[in-house]
Amino acid sequence: MDQSPRIVPAYQFAFLDPITGLPVGLINLALPLECARRGLCAAVGWSRRLGGCIGLAGGIRGRALRQARGIEPSVVLLVAGLALALYLQGAFVPRTQLLVAVPLVVGVLLAPRLPAVTRQDLPVVLAAAGLAGWAVADGALTGHLLAGFRYLLLIAGVLVLAGVCRQLSGTARGTLVNGLLVVCAAVAALGWFGVVVHHPAWGFLSAGMWRASSTLTYPNATAAVLAMAALVCLALRTGDPAARWPGGTATILLTGLAATLSRAGLGGLAIGLIVLGIGIGWRPLLRGAVGPLLGALVATTGLLPSITAHTPTAVTIVVAGLAAAAGLVIGSRVGATRIVLVVFVAGLAAALVLLAGRLASRFTFDSPDRWGSFRAAWEVFLRHPVTGAGPGIDQFVLAQATGDTNVFLFVHNEYLQVLAELGILGGILLVTFLALVVLRLWRRDAGALGVGGIAALAALLLHAGFDFVWHIPAVPLLAAAFLGVAMPQASSTTTEPKGK
Repeated sequence: MDQSPRIVPAYQFAFLDPITGLPVGLINLALPLECARRGLCAAVGWSRRLGGCIGLAGGIRGRALRQARGIEPSVVLLVAGLALALYLQGAFVPRTQLLVAVPLVVGVLLAPRLPAVTRQDLPVVLAAAGLAGWAVADGALTGHLLAGFRYLLLIAGVLVLAGVCRQLSGTARGTLVNGLLVVCAAVAALGWFGVVVHHPAWGFLSAGMWRASSTLTYPNATAAVLAMAALVCLALRTGDPAARWPGGTATILLTGLAATLSRAGLGGLAIGLIVLGIGIGWRPLLRGAVGPLLGALVATTGLLPSITAHTPTAVTIVVAGLAAAAGLVIGSRVGATRIVLVVFVAGLAAALVLLAGRLASRFTFDSPDRWGSFRAAWEVFLRHPVTGAGPGIDQFVLAQATGDTNVFLFVHNEYLQVLAELGILGGILLVTFLALVVLRLWRRDAGALGVGGIAALAALLLHAGFDFVWHIPAVPLLAAAFLGVAMPQASSTTTEPKGK
């Protein structure tokens, strides 16, 4: 068919169109002009819309730049250092510890206020100094001086980081907490992704079930991180139960925690929720936590096929993705009404029945390696009750009745490990230090963030009884940051200008 333009003869101008009354030839010439006019108008309209979008983007960019200029460089470096620690397997390997130390040390040096020790802080500092000093002395006595200095560096790092975070202003504290919650949410999301696609690094195959290990590559350490962050986030949401950002973030953190299948992590979360209920009140806690808990329950239910599947399929990926999206919407938007509470209780009961059928082998007290490491550490302590065997024990040997021996690199209990390494004196100093920290934190005017820090500490202390989480530096350092912002600012470091 010929597609060439048609030439209008001159005689057609004499014929009139029956509808418009205009010459046909004139109409044929006016149509292209009208199309061109409409196209030009459309172009002008779209250009205006584009200009508006560019203006809006420029306004957002300018606002973001103004907000970025108001962020203290020390806060940025502290968040970056802790994020790097979480990304590099929790800074477990010594060479990665040097990389993590650079932004953290620079952030401490750039802090507007250096750590200060008040009279109320003195018992905590003295107990920490005693524990660190005994670790070095015991290391010198037993020939493990380098391991003793590692104790010293970790304790000093925890105290300094907590002291710096404590001295931040209110705005800087909020920025630090929000930044750490975003980083922990990213850790949770990568762990969830590792389970969904069976990623060999971000997921961990154990007893036929895939568990979220994320960038720390160890599910139980990931659970310790996410439990602390989730408790702090839920504590903040009690102040504004309708806030969507904390609700969505808490949903992500809780889903990632559930994906680790960590018994100690879930137990720490339960203890932390009890602390939040006592410190903040059960009614505010329910208003702020039911939505994220229900959203996490929905997302975790959709993740079950991926946990138990031999290989990921399109069906398991789609189910997990849809459930995660639905859970995120529920966690960020649903309020704690009576209907929601009924749905949550019913869903929790159904989930427990489902878990009992599909994950019953995981949630039991049967853990031969863990109990074996307990026995091995206790035997070491009985042989060296006063001074211990020295810091930095790299092997715990347990002899079996059959003549075989089991070798454990770590004790799945930090308290028993300290007893085995530093003896009864080290154990007393450790318990004293932790008790003084709890007493220092607990106060009537703690506020939501303060109670959230105490809840995070309670979760970590319980988790330490079942895993070697203190040996992964990112875990105690993150706890130190949360505890620092939970403490009241030391007024002794600030000087008020004299009036005229």
